[in-house]
Amino acid sequence: MGINIYLKSVGNHTSIEKSDDNNKLNIKDYPGGIYTTARTWKRKNVYDFLGHINRLTFGLNRIKYIDGHGKIEISEGIVETEEVENAMTPFRNSEQFSVIIKKLLQMAMIAFYQENSKDELKITILVTFNFELMKPEIYIHISELPIQKSDTISVGSALLHRTNAKVKYSQWAKDRSSYEDQLSEKDLNEIVMYDSEGNLYEGLSSNFYIYYNDSIYIAPEDAVLEGTIGKMVFKGCKEMNILVKREFPNINDIKKWSGAFITSTSRLVLPITKFYYKNELYELPVDPTIQSIKKYVSEEIKNASVYIFPELF
Repeated sequence: MGINIYLKSVGNHTSIEKSDDNNKLNIKDYPGGIYTTARTWKRKNVYDFLGHINRLTFGLNRIKYIDGHGKIEISEGIVETEEVENAMTPFRNSEQFSVIIKKLLQMAMIAFYQENSKDELKITILVTFNFELMKPEIYIHISELPIQKSDTISVGSALLHRTNAKVKYSQWAKDRSSYEDQLSEKDLNEIVMYDSEGNLYEGLSSNFYIYYNDSIYIAPEDAVLEGTIGKMVFKGCKEMNILVKREFPNINDIKKWSGAFITSTSRLVLPITKFYYKNELYELPVDPTIQSIKKYVSEEIKNASVYIFPELF
């Protein structure tokens, strides 16, 4: 199973635990907060590090920590106490927050390297608030980056979509957990969400795209969480003169698709060859255009990875 590093930091106290339990940091079991999942390239570079920092601070600027039920309110008009607001100020500033996270990541990565000197890393960061200590709380989990066993995947689908799509809020991990249980049961890599009109949004933990009429289609920007790998897909499409349309793919057109794929931090680009919708299986082709996008992302990830620990390595 490999070694896992669990770091917890609150105030001036930081603890690190090593464990072979890969499920100890299960986002849905922790206090509500904002999270992100990153990956390394060549072990010492973090892909789109600033993008992950901005994702966290974006979310932290749009939520309010309200004492009482120990939960987060995202509604307009909710006001934090002055004590909470002051404690959260450095975490809502990208420059200050970047310094905090770099220091903690250094500690967690060194602990991992002491046990494993060869694998790429999967890094999960969760930021919440400890009302007992009245201080922000950071959890970091580092493990081996999963290796994909196949170049293509099978996906299912579900009548579902997330609220507050632009904020990576940990409540979503709780909302989707029952669907994630189906992945191993049905031998699926992902579940793509759709609405009552057949519009397709995103995967439970990925972005979803189709190739149709010589264009890449992905749901509108305000309807899904923009993934870090998606940025590279858009960049590659621009360089290869592939048109991208921010319009909902629709299940009713599936027989006309030239292909479909998902993107995520650990999976990069994975073409879909089997798509289950309700009780029907649709087998999809893999157009050469999708293969070109997959190759582009695999080769370009090094250029978007940041070597953030020069003083250590």
